[in-house]
This record gives sequence, C-alpha cells and structure tokens, in this order.
Amino acid sequence: MLCDCCKANEARISIAGEGDFCFDCHNARIAKTYNLKILEHFAREIVVRDPSNRPHHFIITNLVMPDYSEWTAEEGSEGNTFSVFVKPEDDQADALMRLHRKVITGLQHQTLQLQDSKFTISNALQTEDGQYCINDTGCGRIEYDEITGGHHLIIDGRPVTGSDFLRMLSQYEGRNLCYQTRELSDDILEKGMILIPVRIDAETILNRIEETLSWFLDGTFLSYKRESACSSALNERLDEYELLCHYGDPETARTVGQAIIDRLLAIDNDTDEFPDYHINIIKKIMPTY
Repeated sequence: MLCDCCKANEARISIAGEGDFCFDCHNARIAKTYNLKILEHFAREIVVRDPSNRPHHFIITNLVMPDYSEWTAEEGSEGNTFSVFVKPEDDQADALMRLHRKVITGLQHQTLQLQDSKFTISNALQTEDGQYCINDTGCGRIEYDEITGGHHLIIDGRPVTGSDFLRMLSQYEGRNLCYQTRELSDDILEKGMILIPVRIDAETILNRIEETLSWFLDGTFLSYKRESACSSALNERLDEYELLCHYGDPETARTVGQAIIDRLLAIDNDTDEFPDYHINIIKKIMPTY
C-alpha cells in the first residue's frame, strides 16, 4: 500500500482518521506540528562486512514521534537488526552515526564461530557455508516464524531453531544458563564484554552513591581540586542508576533519581559545573510519566 501523501513510498504508519504514511511523510508531519528539525538527507542503505567477509545489506529508517526518534538498520526479516533511540531535539546526525557504529560493532562480535574441522561436529549448527559453534557469551533476537507459527532466534543474522540452539549449548553441559532480555536500542555485547549480575535496587544504588561521595567530600564540602575525580566516580554510579531506569520499576527509578539530585544539590562546593552536569544526565535517563 502506497503512502497517502507522496503516493510513491510504501506506507509504514497508519493513523486512524488521517491515513497511511511512509516514514518520510509521517516525520515531516510530526516535525511541522511540533516544530522539530529532522534529518531529511542521509544514506538509506549501507553494506557492512563481518569477520568472515560476508556482506550485510542494511536498510536505514528513521521514525520520529513527539517524544522520541528511532533510527533502525534492518537486514531483512531474518537478518540483523540494530536500533538507536534519542529525543527528537537531539542531534539526529549524531544518532545516525551511533547507529552506523552499532552495526559495525555488532557484526564484529559474532556469537557463532565458524569451525575449520573437516569432521562433522555433532553439537554445531550445520549451514551451507560451514558448521558453527556457539560462544559462551552472545546475543540473539527472538522472532515469530510465520511458516511454523512458532518462534526462533536470529543469531548473527541467521535463523536458529530452538532445538539447534539447545544442541549448540550442549557443549556447556553442567553449567548454569543466565539470560536477560534487552531492547534493540540498548548497548550490544562487544568483544571483551560479559554479562554479570548487578544489584539495581534503590537501597544499593543510594548506598553506593553515598559511599562514592564519602571518598571526596570534606564533611559536606567538595573542593574544586577533587571535583574531576568525584565526577568520574559518580559517572560509574549513574551507569548503575541507568540500569535501574531500563530494567527496574519506573516509579522506583524516578524516586531514586530525585533522591540523587537532592543529595547532589545539598553538597557545598566551589566548582563551576558541579552538580549541574550530573543532574542533567539523571533527568535525561530518568523514566518519564
């Protein structure tokens, strides 16, 4: 179905009572209504090669809504998909570059490893271009299978059935399997990264904030001489707070965020930027109502 506005592109957005629109026409309507600046001219297709020199062809799209802008790179229905979420008022060119870097990074860190063995490996994934074993750390996307009516995984741009996935995991028999679902827009696993358990309850986060501040405060005062080191340490604590915002209860995240802001504002200091920079970060990542 073609867009009701341009009559040329495929309609991707349907708005009751108004019509069906392609991304470009929809974005232009939103930009005009809310006085937003959108990125109109950008490469709509990119090709990136993985470590095995396989080319991956991605279609780049941008969806603008009143409260967010989503940049997506899709490799087809059964290929890799990467996404970046930003606010509509953020630098969209920078968001697009982040998406490009995310695609490149994602393709460089493969969950499946091609085996050079001449013999058939019983717990490997058998494909036309070889047999693959699965790393002990990796990621995949859960997809609906229209043919079978069930679900399968997309790993490194390859469809993997549930039985194939379990068979590959059999090489780690006897170990525990920890899992975590994440949004497409979240950071991806890169080479050298692992998943580790992290406590994100309110008490733990606030206690760590207080512990970090105790390293640098003289009573209730922060000297400009210690501001740089204190800010760097606080950034690590705010990374933990961001995990609460992403995976925890939104109301708890808002309460904790406001508590951190109040604590930072209560600190006497002789610096130029503290704590404005950190407060802006908290407000940016804090869940909205």
